Amino acid sequence: MSSRDKARTLFKSKGLTYADLTRENVQELRYIINKKMMGSKLLDDSYRCRPRCQFQPDNAGGFWAGIRCKSRYFGDREAVSFNRDGFIGFGGWADDKNVVPIVDGFEQWVNEVMT
Repeated sequence: MSSRDKARTLFKSKGLTYADLTRENVQELRYIINKKMMGSKLLDDSYRCRPRCQFQPDNAGGFWAGIRCKSRYFGDREAVSFNRDGFIGFGGWADDKNVVPIVDGFEQWVNEVMT
């Protein structure tokens, strides 16, 4: 099982659903992941979260939420996305090394903020 799959399983195993998400706790997730990115020194020590979370409700009672990231090499890529279909995405662009701060931050958030 990949680290991304383990993170998704952790979210479900804690009984969490999208109904538990708020702007505030998604912003807290952004803060934790950003701290992990900065501490990782990856991508020439330029790996960071973008300053604002995206949170878009829809008319059907669902929503899409996302945290974007940047570095010296790119300006706007997925860090975490909570998709309307229930799939949680983790750095779809990233290899197994560059996704570590994202997944580690998500797991810390689940264990410390959401439970």
